[in-house]
Amino acid sequence: MKTEISNFFKTTFRKFTQEKNLFFSGDNAGYSQTTTFIPNNIAKYDPNLIHHLKDDHRELLNSLELIVDHIQIDKCGKMYWHLSNFLSLFNSHLIDEYTKLYVYLDHSYRDQAEQRAKILKYRHDIAVIGKKVRLFCSKWMQAGVDADTIGTFMSEFEIMGKIWVYRIEKEEEFLYSLYDQAPFIAHHAA
Repeated sequence: MKTEISNFFKTTFRKFTQEKNLFFSGDNAGYSQTTTFIPNNIAKYDPNLIHHLKDDHRELLNSLELIVDHIQIDKCGKMYWHLSNFLSLFNSHLIDEYTKLYVYLDHSYRDQAEQRAKILKYRHDIAVIGKKVRLFCSKWMQAGVDADTIGTFMSEFEIMGKIWVYRIEKEEEFLYSLYDQAPFIAHHAA
């Protein structure tokens, strides 16, 4: 069962990252603070934000693959470190999304009720998913993973992983394209 779940995650993550072209060269050193201000200077547009957020997704998926690799080779003792590392990356990513992406989108689409409702729904959904991911990580960081708990851990890990990967796909398809269109909307709304 352990190998089957591991293969599922490796295949799913690899397929997703290849389809979404998440494995690109470079690092966050190219993440620019070049910005365009939208009306009232409430939020800033950063032309490199989407690249940065996709890079975060790649790092997070790699972190999840490391967890699967360690389970597969029976190195459960390092699980606390891997979960802690994943959680740190995850929280940092959510902070960037909330403060840079969602605030900007909410302001940019404030006069478009349908788009704004979708943005708020995504924001709510990711908050719920974020809470569940944090609870999962905290639970297993405290409890630890060993031969007796590995089956339960992997079942919960698979559910969490599927939900999160699905969420990344939807986020990149919808929200990230809205962000790229937002400077035009903000410019014409002024």
